[in-house]
Amino acid sequence: MNRFLVWVSALMVLGMSHPAFAEDLPDLVGTWRGNYTGVHIGPPPHRTGEAGVNFGKELEFVLVIAEQHGRDFAGQLKVGEKTETLIGSIGPDNKGGIMLDNDGQYFFDIVDGNTIDNCYLHTTPNSKVTGCARMTR
Repeated sequence: MNRFLVWVSALMVLGMSHPAFAEDLPDLVGTWRGNYTGVHIGPPPHRTGEAGVNFGKELEFVLVIAEQHGRDFAGQLKVGEKTETLIGSIGPDNKGGIMLDNDGQYFFDIVDGNTIDNCYLHTTPNSKVTGCARMTR
């Protein structure tokens, strides 16, 4: 009986000290689509640049995550005719993370297995952009 209690205690300690076992790492590989609106100043990469603050029309973003190794992933972002390389990482809580494309960064929350809420920003000497979208796979 003592041997049994030792094993049970060891398994309980292992489970408490490694919460990653309790929560699976999200699999983000696939094609995600969402429509961004946003606001910008100056000529951003996907919109015309006019003086002052501009509220953009809706643009479809297509995110293709081609590979994922643990928390880290890579793929492409397509907006209209433009395609950019994209890299990203899932945060330690498995509930969101960050991504980078050629000129901007994204912060995302994982809503469920096929939905992410994604916000974008970039700032350059010529333009500033923010926008958010719900993306689905």
